[in-house]
Amino acid sequence: MELNEILSSLQYRDSPNFLRGKALERDRDFGHVFRKAAAAPDKSDPFPCNLKGVYVLNGAEYDRSRGTVPVVYVCEADSERHAREIHRKVWNQNVVPFLLVVSRGWMRLYPGFQYEREMKDGALQGALLALNDFNDVATRFNAIRAGAVDSGSVWQELGGAINPDQRVDWKLLRNLRQLDDWLQKEGVTDRRLSHAMIGKFVYF
Repeated sequence: MELNEILSSLQYRDSPNFLRGKALERDRDFGHVFRKAAAAPDKSDPFPCNLKGVYVLNGAEYDRSRGTVPVVYVCEADSERHAREIHRKVWNQNVVPFLLVVSRGWMRLYPGFQYEREMKDGALQGALLALNDFNDVATRFNAIRAGAVDSGSVWQELGGAINPDQRVDWKLLRNLRQLDDWLQKEGVTDRRLSHAMIGKFVYF
């Protein structure tokens, strides 16, 4: 199934809340982030994000001072490995709660704020939903259709999968605390010194 057909099934294609092309770059709050995710592949990055569009909530409809709130990234992948790498990169961006990855023969919905490096065989490889039959797009992925995002029902269906403790910034803080504990156990007893060392590493 072509991407445009999938976007139509999800009610994204004709929605003013679905940003694609130049509209991604023009977004006032996230244009720089979207531009990076939509960048063309190059030799240094064999697994680009291939961002094709973002479904957003438009805060300006209610308050002119507010911008858009990204809710669903739509990306394309050519393999499961590529999909997993896109998932990792989107998690690192820390801006969108849901990631939809589309390939020629399947679709995957990932939590954008959670990523596990190690996955068990036979699991969904970190995905919340998986689909191998495009005839079921509208029903299987009903929770992220445009109407569900606009009405907020997406949070009733999938909100439990969005765990703030797993966001990249929270994980980084936990890792830094663990590093601080390790340094003190290894003899760096002055906490100011251990914090200074950690600060240098973070800077680098």
